[in-house]
Amino acid sequence: MVFTQHPVNPNVSQFEHKGVVFDVPMWVQPEDFEYGVKYGDDLNCWSSLIGFDYIRSEVFSGYDSYGESWERSLDIYRATWLIPFNSIRELANMGEIGILNELNGERSISYEITDKGVQIEAYVTSNLEDVAIYSMVMPRDTSAIEYHLYDEEGNDGDHLAEVIEAIKSGDNSLADKEPDAATLYEEFVGPDGKRYFFLTNITDNYGL
Repeated sequence: MVFTQHPVNPNVSQFEHKGVVFDVPMWVQPEDFEYGVKYGDDLNCWSSLIGFDYIRSEVFSGYDSYGESWERSLDIYRATWLIPFNSIRELANMGEIGILNELNGERSISYEITDKGVQIEAYVTSNLEDVAIYSMVMPRDTSAIEYHLYDEEGNDGDHLAEVIEAIKSGDNSLADKEPDAATLYEEFVGPDGKRYFFLTNITDNYGL
């Protein structure tokens, strides 16, 4: 494992994988981050990354649940994930990252549909509270139900519940239904001519 020093922030280390230089977030052990990028499975939050770049350090402030004020300096990174067709991926699991709601006045998370799947980009930082993110790109047919071990009772508040019920009932589309602010959703036709849905669910966003 060969790590180099970031040219701007000497506290950030880097490594190269498949021609891409990844900046290692300072709250993660470099070896764990590199292993996740190179060898992690679908449940490893770093395995879907195709880019992770240090942007800058910034001072944030706010109030906790007890009304006490806080202030701290946090490092901001731009994370880029690729969610391939016919896959469900975990992008964060309680404690790995935090997602900024906006940066420089713009919403910090966006996505693009490509011929390989859906590419998601977001500005992230070390986590202040538990955040869980999962994302999927699945055919809008019964294979989505079969692929995902769906727990109806445990996922009633999840937009996936609406998707699954629409597939079961034969509803034509959910694209015109507005999910909540912590959900990304779109239906589209893939390069293979199949109809797909893209769903990313973010829970317990701290709201920076």
